[in-house]
Amino acid sequence: AICTNQIPREATSVLQLGTEDARAVTFVPRTVDELITSSSEQSGELSISCRRQLKQQRERRGTGAVIQYIDQRADDLSETK
Repeated sequence: AICTNQIPREATSVLQLGTEDARAVTFVPRTVDELITSSSEQSGELSISCRRQLKQQRERRGTGAVIQYIDQRADDLSETK
């Protein structure tokens, strides 16, 4: 499922297009096991502050979701399985 405000509870893996901060961690259902990132930056890399925010939000929320930090542009998802 792609991160929207309508992620089905049955989804176990979600892809966030254009990750810029950690808000997605707050809005995905607790049933999600994996959050995959992508960047809106030209280089396709997530900033260090974005990675840190994602990690902190995951820890604060107490979810067991694995965050896959994939340096890929949101318009070129060739690294996504």
